[in-house]
Amino acid sequence: NAVARNRVKRRLRAAVQEVMPPRAAANQDYVVIGRATTIDRPFGDLKADLITALDRTKSLVNRSCGAIE
Repeated sequence: NAVARNRVKRRLRAAVQEVMPPRAAANQDYVVIGRATTIDRPFGDLKADLITALDRTKSLVNRSCGAIE
């Protein structure tokens, strides 16, 4: 329902605001998708998941560019 969707959006928005600025690559677009379990996931775990995802994208970009990780 709309209440749950809005709560998920608020939680993800807050996690992104804390995690992305120091870690996200400049001039890159990121898509964050909320799942049904996002509403019950502890906030610290949401942030840790986002950090893990950002680290994975950096690894993929480095590999595709031929850079050494």
